[in-house]
Amino acid sequence: NMPTIYGGIIVKGLMPFNRATDPKGCFVYGNGRWHFNTHSKGTARVGRTPFCKKDQMSDYAAAPAGNNHCPKNAEPMTLSECQAMPAIFGGALVPGKMPFVSR
Repeated sequence: NMPTIYGGIIVKGLMPFNRATDPKGCFVYGNGRWHFNTHSKGTARVGRTPFCKKDQMSDYAAAPAGNNHCPKNAEPMTLSECQAMPAIFGGALVPGKMPFVSR
């Protein structure tokens, strides 16, 4: 079980946000805090690690930290898939901070 291996807890309330200054889709930032950005392009940002799914739902791929695109043969996750990541890999969802829009 991944939470046992990686630690972390699930925090209720992850909601998507739209910010041009963060990576697109599901990413982890800081000490295992999961986020989901709906911005159509997003951008690479230091300290943010995008998480993507491979062809099979049981396979995941992390892009290099500071990147904005999924690795080859992987695609962005949906919001609900991103919400499941703390249960699989540990960490916590960011509660009450979203949605927000980049100004």
